[in-house]
Amino acid sequence: MIESGFILPPTEHSSKRYEIRIITKRGEARWLDVTMGTMELEGQLAHVMTAVDITERKQMEEQIHQLLLSDSLTGLGNYRQLVNAISEETERSFRTGRSFTVVLLDLNNLKKINDRYGHLVGNQALCRVADILRLGCRTIDTVARFGGDEFALLLPETGIEGARDVAERIAQQVMNDCKHPSISVSFGVAMYPEDGRTIDEILRTADAALYVMKEGSNR
Repeated sequence: MIESGFILPPTEHSSKRYEIRIITKRGEARWLDVTMGTMELEGQLAHVMTAVDITERKQMEEQIHQLLLSDSLTGLGNYRQLVNAISEETERSFRTGRSFTVVLLDLNNLKKINDRYGHLVGNQALCRVADILRLGCRTIDTVARFGGDEFALLLPETGIEGARDVAERIAQQVMNDCKHPSISVSFGVAMYPEDGRTIDEILRTADAALYVMKEGSNR
């Protein structure tokens, strides 16, 4: 059974190439590189088709793609994946008129943790936050490590109050983590399009709100 596929540029003037994903009788998914063309055989025009199994190559390409979009420490999405997701959600929101929100979270006092306990413990603290984020979000949400000690959530079809509820719940879960050393997060929320119509504007608004909260906590 053919599940999906797409056309590749022809390798020759008279041939066409397709990459198709099939499901075998055993229920296994396989990728085939199919070439279809014509040739003259004993004075008559003949149709020729070849199929090559390229499943391993496609799997390797997918692994490389995931590595390019993943944070090596936490396994979350990286900044590139976040930007791609916000761009796609912006286009979807333009078509549907439905808003979305971005939450930025900052692990408080990471430098103090690194200085007192070492960078290994600091990295573990980042992974603790990442695990809580990963488990506490919907499948349609995008969870990413924004960079350094910051994380980001993209929440489709979510208003500002709903996003604050999510952020406060996550912040509480981080505080209730019984592991040592104790950690906490600050957060800022921005909604499209009210708080910005470009990726930079949305992230800048959320970042400004985050540091208002962070400065208040420090005081």
